[in-house]
Amino acid sequence: MNRQPDSLSSNQLQKVGADSSPSRAEKQLELAKATEISLRSISVPGLFKATNEQAWKEGTNIRTALRIHPEATRGAVISMVKSVCDFVEAKKTLQSLEGYALCAETIFDIFPTLKLEEFRLICDRMKTGYYGKYFERLKIQEFRECIIKHEEERAPILERINSHITRGSDSDRVAFQPQSMADLRRKRDPLYIPGLNERND
Repeated sequence: MNRQPDSLSSNQLQKVGADSSPSRAEKQLELAKATEISLRSISVPGLFKATNEQAWKEGTNIRTALRIHPEATRGAVISMVKSVCDFVEAKKTLQSLEGYALCAETIFDIFPTLKLEEFRLICDRMKTGYYGKYFERLKIQEFRECIIKHEEERAPILERINSHITRGSDSDRVAFQPQSMADLRRKRDPLYIPGLNERND
């Protein structure tokens, strides 16, 4: 189940770079190499030693990995889910390949910004009880709750990393102007013309 991705063949390289400019093909090749490295790093046995910030900065997005190496990515995520279920030994847990696969697909759908390395970190933390006890139950909902807790921990890191972004404004601060519901409805009106339909109250 823990299938390692093979290095890219010439056919895969042609598929990655087909019908695109050289810069796009180079970017796709970089993504493919980064995905291979990520899949290898999360498949290494033992405790995954990375911080939340390292997992975010150096990780490969789960959707990107699915696009480039779908079978290897699904296999790696299913393998991590299975290893957590086997380790925790809860009475009510995922036990079949279909259950593991459903959990993996749910993760892919609900958490598109999650990185492979982050999920490995979450799984290792689940094994050590970092997110709390499971009370004899370990199913998709518990994985979902642990990922949400991880995202809550990651939020301040992302705010710090992206603090320099000013959303297109020339100033350092973006001005927020609250609006009434009537103003919002008026602006959604297809006959609304800015400057012409505005009231001067």
